[in-house]
Formats: sequence, structure tokens, C-alpha cells
Amino acid sequence: MRRGISVTRADPPAGAPGPAWAADVTYRGRKRALDVFIETVEPTERCTALTLTSGVECRLEARLIALSPAETRMMVSIDMRPRTMAGRMFLQTLKLAKSTLAKRFEDRVAAFATEIGDATA
Repeated sequence: MRRGISVTRADPPAGAPGPAWAADVTYRGRKRALDVFIETVEPTERCTALTLTSGVECRLEARLIALSPAETRMMVSIDMRPRTMAGRMFLQTLKLAKSTLAKRFEDRVAAFATEIGDATA
């Protein structure tokens, strides 16, 4: 368990190009179950992961663009869509805190990129 998240390897859906995971996350005092699987993989270019939970479908895409032999730009985007009315209400509350969440997300992605860069240097 790391940062309050419990992750276990799961069987990927038929035809999925990569692994899948089942995760339990505590968010706002409630335990949430997530199913995550790799949707597409294009080596050295991009990877897309799909996360499903009871009310929201979340697609995360990471793109890599080689700038030079020593530098690579990483662009990460998230698309969240409601699947239920509760999911719609959850996303509405996220919209209210959009700027704060965007800043935290940007900082964490930058820290992750730095960690990867340090590990490969």
C-alpha cells in the first residue's frame, strides 16, 4: 500500500494490449474501487489507460515527443466522463476546484517526469 492505495494485478479484458489492475482508493472518507487497464500502447510515442469506477470513466493518455537524443517532452491528458448521476455530481464538484486540481496534477506529473529522468540518467 502506497499513499493509501491498494493495487493488485488483474486479468486484462480480452484483446487488451497490456496489463490490468484493480485498485482500492480512499477518497473523502469512502473506499472506492477502480479497474484500470492499458487501452493502447505505441512504443516510444503514447500509452492510453482506461479507469472505470462506479460512476466515472477516466481515460489517461501519455504522449512522448523526442526533442533531441537527451530530451523528451511528456504530455499527459485526462478525460473524465460520468456514467451515472452520482458520477455527474462528482465531476461537477471537481469542476469547482479545477484550477487547484490542475496545479496539483501538473506538479505531480512534473515530479514523476523528474523521477524518471533521474532514474535513467
